[in-house]
Order: sequence, then structure tokens, then C-alpha cells
Amino acid sequence: MYSECPGGRLKRGADGVEAAFDLYRDAATALTTFFCRFTSRSCADCLGLYRIALPEDPIASHELVEGIFPGCCQEGVADDFRIPDSKGRSLPKPLVERISEGRVGLGSKEGSDYSVRDVRTGRIHKGRGCRHMTPGGCGLGPLKSPICLHYLCDPVRQNLAAIVPGASWPMEEDFLGFGAFLHSVARLADNGGPEFMAARLALETLLTEIRGRDRELALKTEQDEKIKTCMEK
Repeated sequence: MYSECPGGRLKRGADGVEAAFDLYRDAATALTTFFCRFTSRSCADCLGLYRIALPEDPIASHELVEGIFPGCCQEGVADDFRIPDSKGRSLPKPLVERISEGRVGLGSKEGSDYSVRDVRTGRIHKGRGCRHMTPGGCGLGPLKSPICLHYLCDPVRQNLAAIVPGASWPMEEDFLGFGAFLHSVARLADNGGPEFMAARLALETLLTEIRGRDRELALKTEQDEKIKTCMEK
């Protein structure tokens, strides 16, 4: 854990990085839990989801030939530490190194190969999934990259909007305030103590947004399950 100086200020250098890492992990844990509850089933059947939700999309015309189709979990995404909507800026190198350190032992050396066929043309496309992808999902737990934690494909976004009609789902560049939070932890990692309170406030804002959406979705899902159970009686 990070240390505090007299007056509640953090030391510069390593302590700022450790504080940024702790906040990043807290945010990632909350987002991972959210996605596990409400999107993991959709992600597990990516091709089927596209065929139902967006049949006109090129992805929808593909069928799996071999391996496990990784969807957006393609090779290399877990090592992409760019901040959404930041014109290519990445998290500071010391923070990336700290996240990578926490990942030791969580991944394999390389991803698994897969192939899909375009049913319209017969053309075979081959690719490789993320090396951290396992049969049970992502093996990184909360130590995912920013893109893993903020990106929502169009079918998943449509599903969430359908569960809570009228809800405004932000664009993935700043999903629930995650982009703004990343800028704050980046400044904390770079500058240390003076940035801690701002980063902490950005985390609380993000968590408040997640809790609000979680309640909306959980309530709607519970209502749907009750209706389904009632109809089956």
C-alpha cells in the first residue's frame, strides 16, 4: 500500500505509482464485476449475438471453423494501455510496469488460434485470441487493460439499452466516466501526492455511476425473471 506524509499528502515517486495502481485496481474490479453480471453471456456467444442483433454487420456472416472465437479479446488488446479519447496517450510507464508486475503468473505465453468462415463467400479468416483468455473467460481478473474495461460493441450496447429503455449509455470513449478516471490516475502516477484527492474523487464518481447502472439493470433483470417464472406456471 502507499504511504502518507504529514498533512495527508502522499510522497512522490513510487508511492504515487502505488496509489495509482490501487485506485486502478479498485475501478477495474468494479467494472469487471459489472460486465460479468450483465454482458458475459453475450460475449461468450459473440457470433450468435451479432447474427441476432446486427445481421447486416459483416461479423454476422461468419461461422466458427476451429478454436474459440475471442470476439473483441484479440491478440494484443490486454497490452494496450492507451487512455480512451486521449489522442494516443498511454498510462505512464511506471504504472504500466506495476500493472504488469501484478499480472505475473496470470497469463500464458501466447493466445490460441481460431478460424472462421464467411458463409457468403466461403473465405476463411484466421486469427489469434488474447493470451490471457481462458475457457472460463479472462484470466487477468481486475488487471485488464483500459480498452478491455471500457469498450462495448454495438450489440452489447443495444442489449443494455433494451434492458433499461431510455437509459443514456455513454460512448465507450468515456464509459461511465472511466476515461476521466484514467487521466486522473495517470496524473497521480506522474506527480504523486498532490493529485491523490482528485484521483480518488474520480474513482468515487465512476463507482457511483456503476452502482446506479447496476441497480437499474439488476432491478429490470429481476422483474423479467419474475414475469418469466409467472408465465411458466
